[in-house]
Amino acid sequence: MMIISLIPALLYWLGYTMLRMSAFYSLGEQRSNVPVIAMAVGIALIALTFVFNLIVLYFSRLREYYADAHAVAVVEGGGTKLKRALTRILIDCGYLRRLGVDISRYSHLKALFISDPEIELDIGFIRHLTPEYLDMIAEKIKSLPPRGEILSSHPHPAKRFRVLEELESLLKPRFR
Repeated sequence: MMIISLIPALLYWLGYTMLRMSAFYSLGEQRSNVPVIAMAVGIALIALTFVFNLIVLYFSRLREYYADAHAVAVVEGGGTKLKRALTRILIDCGYLRRLGVDISRYSHLKALFISDPEIELDIGFIRHLTPEYLDMIAEKIKSLPPRGEILSSHPHPAKRFRVLEELESLLKPRFR
């Protein structure tokens, strides 16, 4: 995953260098097509950076799905336990935002988180989160329309909960 995420950074650096090089060559006395070609290649590489970033985000979401599938396959009741844990995290992120903590400033580290810090669930402060209450909130989250997933490093919680339930129903006979 680390190697794949280096490709967009390398392409951006190369594109930026080509743009700077085109500006440097355009200041020279000789007239040639080198600055125009270097600028076109630089712009194309920077545009390609965006495409590769989308590919990296897709692989990151895919990795999350595989991790969820592994949790469901290895732990008895893993889908339910993971769903409840993700619900708690979403509730806590919403609570932290209400307290004034800017969670988005950690967005550069969001690939390392279990849930996307930019997605929040604001239901207020609850001292005791019972499993039944967490299941009820998870059902509400599951009914939300997943949006903006293409630009996220994590699957949308609604889609993730649906996939967890599907995996759990497929693997449930294994634990009996």
